[in-house]
Amino acid sequence: MKKNNGPGPPRIDEIDATILRMLLVDARTSLKDIAESCGVSSNAIHKRIKKLRSECIIIGSVTLFNPRYLGGSFTTSMELLTDYKQKTNVRETLQKHPRVIMCYEGVGRCDIFAIISVGTMEEMESMRKDIRNLPGVKKLVMSVRVDDFKFSYENLDLKNVEARING
Repeated sequence: MKKNNGPGPPRIDEIDATILRMLLVDARTSLKDIAESCGVSSNAIHKRIKKLRSECIIIGSVTLFNPRYLGGSFTTSMELLTDYKQKTNVRETLQKHPRVIMCYEGVGRCDIFAIISVGTMEEMESMRKDIRNLPGVKKLVMSVRVDDFKFSYENLDLKNVEARING
């Protein structure tokens, strides 16, 4: 990692970019494997990861799971347009529901975006009706996921990030 001599975002180099790419694909990638890919020691990788965390470039690690193992045959995204005064209440209500995997506020065509895992189409329709009837919900748009999640971290253009940061 290049030394950051002043205000502005932290600086990354190609080794940092490689570390990030590898950890995004699998957060449990061994230091040894990363070190071999970067051509440096495991200790150097450990220090760089520690620095990436201290600079808040890496902010955590996540384990992804298959919602089907919780009895969810269908994963549905829901976009909700809400009354501004009720947005927080709607989001908090959704976040407490056991079938809601992810829920956050947005800006644009929807105020709240949620990912829901349900076992049957009937359960999905029941949830749609329940959510649609929450106070403050003006509009609800649903989409059903038909394929497993595939994150394409290899498509991240970290070289452009590096160029912008090191500019």
